[in-house]
Amino acid sequence: MKRLAAALVLCIAASAAQKFVDMLADSGDFIKAGKYAEALKLDETVIAQMGEHYVSGDATAQLFAIAVAHKALALAGMGNEDEALWYWYAAASVYPAVARSDMSAFGAAGKFLAEHPPKPPEIRVPKDAQIVPATIVKKVETKYPTRTLQTLVETPVVVEFVVGRDGRAHAPRIVGDIPAPILAFATLEALHQWQFVPATANGQPVDAKYEMTFGFKVLH
Repeated sequence: MKRLAAALVLCIAASAAQKFVDMLADSGDFIKAGKYAEALKLDETVIAQMGEHYVSGDATAQLFAIAVAHKALALAGMGNEDEALWYWYAAASVYPAVARSDMSAFGAAGKFLAEHPPKPPEIRVPKDAQIVPATIVKKVETKYPTRTLQTLVETPVVVEFVVGRDGRAHAPRIVGDIPAPILAFATLEALHQWQFVPATANGQPVDAKYEMTFGFKVLH
């Protein structure tokens, strides 16, 4: 009976995974055809559904990262470059190999992402400048998936990012191993909504690197 139950679970998981693969194939076709709004809708559906049901595993992380990268492509195609870069960096944090994907098939949107490989940005400030660090003015709590959370263990997740002159977080990068990529992505989704008073150098707003450790719940 236990073996049958395990086989049924695997069958259901494989069926769900194939559904997501098919949806992402359709999303890719939409992006190639310039139908970015349609692609974005599919990508967000995949991200939401995977975030509710799946939390670990290399294959899952890869599939989820592709969905996030497709969202970045759709946003780039729609001209929303800042949002596109956020999700491009987020996809690379979840599954770093996705950043090495060939984007040439996705036209101008793919070219844009290829020209902005996720990497730590160079921050330059005047030598001997008087620096005032960035401060947080608005926090948004992380909404972790709840349907499959049963046995939990606290694990920290460290995120490096840039607080821009606009007071928002940019270029996120998760530092270290990620035991549950989809839940780590939930942390990035919350951080994306935070607001800051930007750092200043000699009284002028500047971009500044920031590092934060989040309390992180994952399945054990």
